Amino acid sequence: MPTKQITNKLSILQQEESGFNFIKSYPILNKICKSPLEKSILELILSYQDKNCEFYMNNSEISKIFNCKLQSVKNAIHSLKKKEWILSTNTSNYNGTGGGSSSTHFVNLALIISLLKNDSNVDIVSAHQEEILQPEPTVEINDSPTTDELLTILNANAKGLSPEQITTLESFVQGGYIPTLKKLYSEIESFRMDNKGVTV
Repeated sequence: MPTKQITNKLSILQQEESGFNFIKSYPILNKICKSPLEKSILELILSYQDKNCEFYMNNSEISKIFNCKLQSVKNAIHSLKKKEWILSTNTSNYNGTGGGSSSTHFVNLALIISLLKNDSNVDIVSAHQEEILQPEPTVEINDSPTTDELLTILNANAKGLSPEQITTLESFVQGGYIPTLKKLYSEIESFRMDNKGVTV
């Protein structure tokens, strides 16, 4: 059987098993990400994000994909959230009598790209990264974020933007022209690209 046909069958099996057929590798992430598991999780989320698909796997499913301990995944997710490299939306599944909530993770590309572009930030590694991290309460944003929530995220990702750009984005958010997280990140990244090679 030709190699291509075998590979196609393997891709089909992978798709049936995990819902995706490959994880794209980004070796450039090694510049800022010293934890192999954190890098792998970023790449996994990006494999969905690149296709405009939501990433909703729980920690247990992620641990099975990478064949590692559940606590290791919890620690890595917590670390990525604390550094704001990934953000989460929280959706309630409460139906009046029962149910909980589910989270969707996505990579904060605006911040990641900024860190990779700024040489002074390339070797930043949190001191706690090698420690066993215990889960801490985090603020999660709803699927339909309020204006205040969007402004909070904007301010958290304002590094590298000029005061004028921040004011412009704030007015867009307040005016309803940026109603979603995806749109906000897109606009932030667009401004960052405009600033390429410019000190602000």
